[in-house]
Amino acid sequence: MRAGKWLKSARTGWTEAERVLAADAQNLIRPAVRAGEKWADLGAGSGTFAAALSALLGPSGAVLAIDQDARALHQISAVVGGAPVQTLTADFTALPPLPPQDGLLLANSLHFVKSQSVMLERLRGLLQPSKVLIVEYDLERGSVWVPRPLSFAKLQTLCAELGWPAPKKLAEQPSRYQWAMIYSALIAWVES
Repeated sequence: MRAGKWLKSARTGWTEAERVLAADAQNLIRPAVRAGEKWADLGAGSGTFAAALSALLGPSGAVLAIDQDARALHQISAVVGGAPVQTLTADFTALPPLPPQDGLLLANSLHFVKSQSVMLERLRGLLQPSKVLIVEYDLERGSVWVPRPLSFAKLQTLCAELGWPAPKKLAEQPSRYQWAMIYSALIAWVES
């Protein structure tokens, strides 16, 4: 589904900037997502990637958007012909058990987590996903906006230390917010 098919939901419509971000989000995650799957978007914020998941999963899929900011979650909507999106106000670093998911998406959220390895191991134990999709800035040094960057090289090292499958870089593009590239990487326990 193209970005032009985004739902004009409770909001009055999508701005051109939102359409561009929507297309970017879909391009980053498209290779990992299959129609009809169930995904949780951890640290969903106002829903750029939750909406991208909704569009790619289609009506037989499901999205669970999780963030501790209830006001941000209130902005999230599904897309026309897309998967329904449910929201849960919670800190994704301290989640209770959730229904089984086909995948977990952490898009621009791990760079806010102090102990990324502990966080990932906790998620693996809690949710038993078949795949984890990471979208992060490919930076080595932190900033105000990306306090604890997770470069692709660092993600590879982290996965090796956890005994996880090696991450596969799926896509990469220039960031619209940082002077860096943003990448998506899939960690899969099953063939996807």
